[in-house]
Amino acid sequence: MDYALWSEKMITELVSKGFEEESVRKSFEDGDVEIRAAYENQELNSAGAVFVKKLEKYDLDLELAWQRVQGRLDSDLAASYQIPKEEARQRFKRGSMKKTKILGWFRGEEVDLSVSFNF
Repeated sequence: MDYALWSEKMITELVSKGFEEESVRKSFEDGDVEIRAAYENQELNSAGAVFVKKLEKYDLDLELAWQRVQGRLDSDLAASYQIPKEEARQRFKRGSMKKTKILGWFRGEEVDLSVSFNF
């Protein structure tokens, strides 16, 4: 499948899963060169990672998840984004789940987050 067809398929799938179409399209546009290169090299996980990084600026859940991974405390996130601490906590958890799901979808997999991840 060529990149144009694949990217349109991914956009349609992400929108059907509840993501805002405009944000998804902008994220694909913002990362077009990198996503295309990763796709053409059959590195779908890398394509997904680039997409997630681009989507962060349009999705507060993903942005908060990234900030949390960088070591920021939920109280600091709450203050920075002017939201209650519990909301910050819920949003970065939701962002982590979104990232996991998106990466799975880019690889063509469905991700069941109810399954325990014991490594």
